[in-house]
Amino acid sequence: MSHKSIPKRAYTVAEFCRAYGVSRSRAYELMAGNAIEYRQLGARRLILADSIDGWLASLPGNAPAVAV
Repeated sequence: MSHKSIPKRAYTVAEFCRAYGVSRSRAYELMAGNAIEYRQLGARRLILADSIDGWLASLPGNAPAVAV
């Protein structure tokens, strides 16, 4: 029987912090500032993976140089 990995669609705050190297306080700042979207499940917050992708894309970066 083959076990296929199911892509994560949401992360707990702890998982998000571990996966993206963000402090817990910074994660809550991002949520409060609507930089990342979450859903409330009881006392837990689940950060949406699509929202994380958008947040990462919005960060400044260094694009590779294009040879002319």
